Amino acid sequence: MSRRRFYYFMQLVFIFFRCPTASAAECLRLLWNSLPDAFFSFEEIEMALQAGLRSETIKDLYNFYSGAFGVFHERVEPRSLKHLCRPTVRRMLWKSGCWIPDGIRMTAVPRELQSFLNLEL
Repeated sequence: MSRRRFYYFMQLVFIFFRCPTASAAECLRLLWNSLPDAFFSFEEIEMALQAGLRSETIKDLYNFYSGAFGVFHERVEPRSLKHLCRPTVRRMLWKSGCWIPDGIRMTAVPRELQSFLNLEL
């Protein structure tokens, strides 16, 4: 696991143990939808935590994590091309001094795409 991925993993564990609420799950969804990184798989989480946590707790953590997205991943898979474009467009807007969501509105892309770029979908 890369250092960056480990950092994201530790954030997930921290959120799960400190505040496993619906609003925390929404924060997790927003965070992961703004990143190009692949979702964690159940296997990846299980391998990282099996020495220190009960299997029931690991399942609860993964259910909390996957519930935020409505998706269950058995293995690590790259994100879709559509998703990979989202953080790229957002980063380009930020670098050009266009604040989100105003910068997205200025692009004149269709409303559905604006919602996607604004992490609403």
